[in-house]
Amino acid sequence: MTRDHAETGAFRDKLTDLPSEPGVYIMSDAAGEVIYVGKAKNLRHRLRSYLHPERSGTKVKALVQNVHDVDYIVTANELEALILESNLVKEKKPRYNIELKDDKHYPYLKITSEPFPRLQIVRRFKRDDARYFGPFVPTHAIRTTLKLIYKIFKVRSCKRELPTDRKDVPCLNHQMKRCLAPCIGKVTPEDYLAIIDQIVMFLEGRSNDLVKDLTDRMETAAQKLEYERAAVLRDQIAAIEKVQVKQKITLPEYCDKDVIGISLSERAVAIQVFFLRGGLIKGHEEFMFNRLIELSKDEVASGFVKQYYLTRLTPIPEEILVPYEIADGELISELLTKKQGRKVSIAVPQRGSRRNLMTMAKRNAEQYLNSQLEDVATGSGRAVPVGALDLGRRLGLDKRIERVDVFDNSILFGSWGVGTMIVWQENRFEKSEYRRYTIKSETVIDDVGMMSEVLSRRYSRAKSEGTQLPEVVLIDGGKAQLNIAAKVLSELGLEQLKVLGIAKARGREGIPDDIIYVHSESDPLDLEPGSEALLFLKKIRDEAHRFAIAFHRGKRRKETLRSDLLKVPGIGEKRLKDLLREFGSLKSLRAASLPDLESSKALDKSTAGMLFDFLHVGPDNQIDIRRMD
Repeated sequence: MTRDHAETGAFRDKLTDLPSEPGVYIMSDAAGEVIYVGKAKNLRHRLRSYLHPERSGTKVKALVQNVHDVDYIVTANELEALILESNLVKEKKPRYNIELKDDKHYPYLKITSEPFPRLQIVRRFKRDDARYFGPFVPTHAIRTTLKLIYKIFKVRSCKRELPTDRKDVPCLNHQMKRCLAPCIGKVTPEDYLAIIDQIVMFLEGRSNDLVKDLTDRMETAAQKLEYERAAVLRDQIAAIEKVQVKQKITLPEYCDKDVIGISLSERAVAIQVFFLRGGLIKGHEEFMFNRLIELSKDEVASGFVKQYYLTRLTPIPEEILVPYEIADGELISELLTKKQGRKVSIAVPQRGSRRNLMTMAKRNAEQYLNSQLEDVATGSGRAVPVGALDLGRRLGLDKRIERVDVFDNSILFGSWGVGTMIVWQENRFEKSEYRRYTIKSETVIDDVGMMSEVLSRRYSRAKSEGTQLPEVVLIDGGKAQLNIAAKVLSELGLEQLKVLGIAKARGREGIPDDIIYVHSESDPLDLEPGSEALLFLKKIRDEAHRFAIAFHRGKRRKETLRSDLLKVPGIGEKRLKDLLREFGSLKSLRAASLPDLESSKALDKSTAGMLFDFLHVGPDNQIDIRRMD
């Protein structure tokens, strides 16, 4: 929008009578789409600055060219304006704001506040008396940690409400010496809570203090001639010291921190967030943004911090380290402090170990930016990874690759056949577009037939609904799967889609290589090892494989659980069908409490107790559901 246009019409009318109060302003383009949301301490002063873009920086000039209308909301104070701005950015997704498209929540480990506390994996936290630890990145780390805790400390993994008046034989975990059996009074609440305190020390990274405490207990037990107790403590110490060797202390003081590193190119921004908990680096998260307007470094930092923390539903650390001073730093800190119920500070480190951490985060952000970006297409504002550009050139495509559909199948011993599709789009995996397919064919299940069924179902529906189609379809398989895919697409009138197959083949010195086949090409695509195109294809193939295996394992576990339920004394096919009809699903049945099962019309009290024990002994021990005396 030109200056002349800005001073006339609806835009100027909106700016003629503005309140000098704090609030949020919402800018829209000619189509009525919200393109920018901003916060102002004084709406009159802030919005009137847009009438004279030539006096402002390149950011305002670029933004004003597209503004057609503006609206505003007055708030009681600047703090309320900050909250409203963050919520509106998340809701409206304006293209000129820093906006987090990835809405995932990393898992945390929760220790409940029950008399005999349990450990739970959660992705959101509540304002309760429980204690939370994390985040755990990569996500599989939390299950590894949980398994280790159960092995070392032998706390309960069941879902029973304790204490209880019901006196029964302990579950299989206790029989296998994996649980202290608080359900039958084998451990007092005081001793159990002492073990929970040890787990807290372990999760906080205070392993040295924990080892010292356990060593004192071991020596005391040995002096009292309690050699069996001393041996248990000795084994716990050995297991903890083994874990200690794998961990690296990064800070001398104990303080939870997030360290934010930022790297900017002309049209893109890369951000790395490192999580430090108890002096240990627990993981990191990375982001890539379009830099559609000339945002300054501090504006990028401020926009990211607001979006990342103000709408967050998981615990926020005591300190957030940022590379630049941000305009709303004190305001954001005040709001986060109120939100957490304790002090949360935002700081720019100047020296020492904290500065070294910031340097590390910034270096990783620069490396991530350089590895992901080669260029940004003129006028599109979308950052394109090197691999997608390289692949598009090698395939001779007229347009850039913006979307790839990747298909994979999973089958074991001719049963439980499943197919999956994942979607890579605009430099990220679109998990909301992922699809799972249970094979419906009653014929002998084979990989080629499964691929035909999945592709037919996927693209028949895509055509009928008019949904977006990819530039490239990638099949995890060789020529047979590639040919059947091309045939299906041809029958559906989608010959324009480029179909690739990726398969393993024996390479030099017997080492398997990834071979890329292209439909209608007699020879494989000539991709040298380490090329950006090959690395890109392997990356999205591996994600498809992970998704397929996870689906297959889940289905197999469900079928195995159904079969094992039939081994519970008193549970037959008819009774199991009645239970599933009553509870709705295996998942609901597994979540049922003991009173729920005992009140079921399909079960007597004794059978309900045996079924409850089977369903709640823990996932690692569902190998034998016989009740032992």
